[in-house]
Amino acid sequence: MKKNGIIKSFVVCMVGVMGLQSFSEDPVKIELNPVLKDSSEIRFTRDSKGIFKARKDLNVALLKRIVVKPDDVKSLDFELNVVGLPRGFNVIASGENLNNETADFAKIPALKGISLSAGESLLITAYKKDWHWNGGAVFTGLAVSADDGSGKMAPDFSTDAKISGPIGDMSLAGMGDYKDFPDLPNSTPMLKSDKGGFGFKESSVSAKSDGSNLTLHHNGRNDKDKSGWAPCLVFTAKKAGTYSMEGTAKLLSGNKDHKITWLIGTISEASESLKDSQLSIYKILKPGGNLEIGADVEAKPVFSTKLDTGKGKNVKVAATGMETAMGDSLSKDNGECALLFVITPAEGKKILPAIAKGVKGTANVKSYPKTLLFDHEIKPRDGVYATMKDGKLYYGDKRLKLWGMVKDGTGERVRRLGFNCMRVWFQGSFYTPESAKAGKAMEYVKGDGSALDRYDRMMADYRENGIFVMLATTVGSGTGQIPIADMLSDDSWLAGGADWPEWKKAAKEIKGSYDHYGYVDERFWRARLRHAENVLTHLNPYTGKRYAEDEIIALIEINNEAGLAKNWIEKGFDKWPEFFRNSVQNQWNAWLEKRYKDDDGVKAAWKKLDQGESLSGKSIKLEPVLASHSKYPKERQSDFTKFIYEQIDSHNQDYMKFCRSLAPKGVGVNVVPFSFDSQYRPSIPWLYTNWLGDTSTVSMYFWSTPSMLTNPPGMYVLDSHRLADKLSVIYENQRSRPSPYRAEYPYMLSVFTSWQDFDIVVFHGSWFGDNSDEQLLAGTVAPPTSSHFWTGVHLENDQVMTSAIAMAGRIFLSGAVETAPNPVTYTVGKQGIFSFDTFNGIGGKDMSYNTFSRGTRIKLEPEKDCGVLVDGKEPQPGEPVKEAVATGKNALWDWQNGRLIIDSPAVKVYTGKTVPSFTFKDGITISGFNTPFISFALISADGKPLLGADACKKAYVSAVLDCKNTGFEYDYSTPGGPLEQAKAVKKAGNAPVIVDKVSYTLSFPVEINGKFTGYDFAMRQTEESSLKGNTLRRSEQTLWMGLLEFSERGKNMEVAVDPSPGVNATVSTGTIKETETTDQKLSGIFNPLPALSWGDNYHRAHRTLRDGTTIKTSISPEDMADKPDKTITINEATLLLNMPSDIEVIFTQDRMSQIVVTFTQAPAFADLIGNFKKTFGAPASEKIVNVASDQSEVKWLVKKNEGTVAVTATEVQGVVRVAYSLRK
Repeated sequence: MKKNGIIKSFVVCMVGVMGLQSFSEDPVKIELNPVLKDSSEIRFTRDSKGIFKARKDLNVALLKRIVVKPDDVKSLDFELNVVGLPRGFNVIASGENLNNETADFAKIPALKGISLSAGESLLITAYKKDWHWNGGAVFTGLAVSADDGSGKMAPDFSTDAKISGPIGDMSLAGMGDYKDFPDLPNSTPMLKSDKGGFGFKESSVSAKSDGSNLTLHHNGRNDKDKSGWAPCLVFTAKKAGTYSMEGTAKLLSGNKDHKITWLIGTISEASESLKDSQLSIYKILKPGGNLEIGADVEAKPVFSTKLDTGKGKNVKVAATGMETAMGDSLSKDNGECALLFVITPAEGKKILPAIAKGVKGTANVKSYPKTLLFDHEIKPRDGVYATMKDGKLYYGDKRLKLWGMVKDGTGERVRRLGFNCMRVWFQGSFYTPESAKAGKAMEYVKGDGSALDRYDRMMADYRENGIFVMLATTVGSGTGQIPIADMLSDDSWLAGGADWPEWKKAAKEIKGSYDHYGYVDERFWRARLRHAENVLTHLNPYTGKRYAEDEIIALIEINNEAGLAKNWIEKGFDKWPEFFRNSVQNQWNAWLEKRYKDDDGVKAAWKKLDQGESLSGKSIKLEPVLASHSKYPKERQSDFTKFIYEQIDSHNQDYMKFCRSLAPKGVGVNVVPFSFDSQYRPSIPWLYTNWLGDTSTVSMYFWSTPSMLTNPPGMYVLDSHRLADKLSVIYENQRSRPSPYRAEYPYMLSVFTSWQDFDIVVFHGSWFGDNSDEQLLAGTVAPPTSSHFWTGVHLENDQVMTSAIAMAGRIFLSGAVETAPNPVTYTVGKQGIFSFDTFNGIGGKDMSYNTFSRGTRIKLEPEKDCGVLVDGKEPQPGEPVKEAVATGKNALWDWQNGRLIIDSPAVKVYTGKTVPSFTFKDGITISGFNTPFISFALISADGKPLLGADACKKAYVSAVLDCKNTGFEYDYSTPGGPLEQAKAVKKAGNAPVIVDKVSYTLSFPVEINGKFTGYDFAMRQTEESSLKGNTLRRSEQTLWMGLLEFSERGKNMEVAVDPSPGVNATVSTGTIKETETTDQKLSGIFNPLPALSWGDNYHRAHRTLRDGTTIKTSISPEDMADKPDKTITINEATLLLNMPSDIEVIFTQDRMSQIVVTFTQAPAFADLIGNFKKTFGAPASEKIVNVASDQSEVKWLVKKNEGTVAVTATEVQGVVRVAYSLRK
């Protein structure tokens, strides 16, 4: 059948009660990036015969990742872009070395027999690539000699920067910019310096010579025009011949961790045309040899072609048949395939060739059946629609729980990953400029590949695969809305009216979405409703259904992270365009007039009005907002919040009523639940306006690098918004890379959402589109980047996280963890709802503890005369959590030992720090760990117990730790959020993804007969073995998922316990003397922890915090290891604005360097900034954003003679942090 533009054949195999389905697909083409290990530009070395050669290694590891068997690669092709270079040099030898490391030129074969024409030059340089640190090299015994014995020349510069000898000339020069190397766009000769040595003005380069040593120096901190230049020694040959180099280079760097680059090569002028040059690619037989063709290199090329540049200078080459070069490299553990790229110039041509970076590779690989391990009982079917009953989601007469993902992807892939739901946005614009002007969706022809065609096809694909949809396409934000610019023409469907010119002018001032403005402006509201109508009445030609009547839609969203009540109360309307601000003020005054009739009525209620305020003049201000609320009476606070709530809710109800009218009674959108907004930070005003709809829809992202299991259980925002009578939805959530412990998080979430009885859980996010399963194997797992830190939570290529999420989904969907039978009730009455008292929510450590130990429900009672009550009583502060926390009968948060254990008859989960062995309640035992941390799960496939008379026939097994890109480098000591993490990435790495090899031994207390089958991330079966006895041993496995099939259970047997070499044991290396010190010079510098001084060393600070009066739940154990860099972690401490937070005190070289405060119950960012402005004065920089997914950042510099403390406050996606950094 034809589906998603790909022709597929399929075979369905039903096995037992599972419904195990395998789809056999046609052979698959995979793009390989990088196809070569090094994806940089290929530069060539010219040999004595004038032939250009370059060695490159095939990315064998990437090919091994995408195949099941070594002979699965049927073809391998390269796409090369061969270019002619401007003036530059051919690199003969190069390297990067740390400070005081030495390069010995005599040991480098390439520096012997260097072919030079008369007048051709050899260049030697050493420079620091990164700004700030000085660098260079001292060359000792450096000499160039003619191989015919006619002479030798050393760089002995005394009075002049240029010397001559019998075989050539030597000179000192600066060349740049070094970022352009090996191109040489600029060159300036050095001159004798008045201070000794050589150099030239406005430069960062210099040289010194004492007869035996030559020093080339690069001042990295120089801010002169030529600061990006490198110091060079240039040898120019007087006659044609071959030359050799000897000597050593001792590299010098101003920073021990920063490397110095050295290069040696021949200088060439700009390339002539490459036309008729011959490009050949050979297989290297002896990688360590001299690359002689026919000896070290196969005599016959794998590929060869004559270059035809046509009218241009460059030529694209399709190099086919490269699979013949691989040999047996795919069958070896560390197989390699070295290739020699050779370019032979056409007769009489002087060329300087290169191959542009990013050589493209394409492999055709044998396709294997894909296995559907997971399926779901409830699927969309004709005439049945999702509804809310008694605060729960139902489909027909069955409870519907959804485990989903954000964005896009084929239905088959989504289903195989264990999801039964997608939160869907529209990818691209729903409109063309002309259709937007008319207020209509774009028109298209089925199958034309347009944005709307792709969307409709995707939704049909989800329907075919039984995937429900949480519809965010109706949200009028981003590219989904009708674009403002297209509605501002005078012939627009929205045009007209006396105030049209003024309105149009004000609308042009809006930056970004107009979501908020629709709630106060009639035209924008019409645009919101029109967009909803366009989406819901659109007929999908692939299903024949309008979206208003499509059974796959389980929830409809009106807003995404709009936070109307929160933002209006916190920030007010001062920054709105005047036209819309005046409109809001008029509506506020009209609301007051309806309530109080006149000024006397207002004064009677409020006791006072500010000077100049009057109802008759419609001049009563839009106050109070958060920053000023204490200046106004409670009665005015209550009225202002009520006005805002009513403004928001009246429009939400109007929107929902309008949408419901678009379908017949009892059908589709007429009955499907609505989410009024999605909430990413604690706030009762926000929650209240959502409660007036059908859901509490919340999210949170957890960006911390360390394990979350070493603290008492808590999930910021998620654990403090469970309404008693509404659907509970997590619209986005994720634990980010590069945390190596992130696979713990799905299990944490499955326990929490099961216990709290959530309806929908959605992970962010996936962008795998129509990519094949094998293509996803060839991808990368990106860390956060400075330009888009959300890359850290993308799931499409994360084998480890998707394995854990799939297993956690089995727990959530099956009800393996019970629902809290008697949850604590938090009642919020009118004193809490219609005031500023609960603006920052009602969560915190006490509510977190109640949530995870007893469960919690929030009841909003706007008629009840109270603030916040806990089980009918005034809330009282709880004691710090000191013991492990049990969530029901089957889950234990053993946070002192850094682990979560789920132990029910059908589910066994151990995630956290490994121990020599662990035995579950029924005797099932795991051991044999080779890693210090593991996320292990064994889960019944049909919900029946793993042992006993009516035991399951199948069970899933997952054991994972981490996966990362090849070459990934990161500073794991970096605290803070995603932008700080992005800066700590030293190298993002490339494909293939390296999956940690995890060992485990699983032993049952009874005899087991059956088989074990393993599946990779493409859902292909990669192994199968029989299971006899009672023990499954898996050594250094990297499977995505395993499946145990039980044919028989027999007699009782003793469980096997294997050694666990990966367990972190406390090793004593002798007595370490604990020494407390304080550098008194730093004691006068401001420190946010009053008991501490920046001069305190680690041990003194730990004792002070451990024994002091700081209110806290826990503090990390004192680290007695003899190492200079350590961190003290304090949980649930009250430090700023009387709000709880986690605090990291970071020590570098045994001195306090940074204190990072992450709020676990965040204050309003505006409150925090206002407080800091009073304390520290005007900030050094301030960036406030209005989009939750961007980061607000405000910074102060608190200066003293002894040092400066940088105070940086940030907020992103509801997470508020303050970092204090000492600068000397």
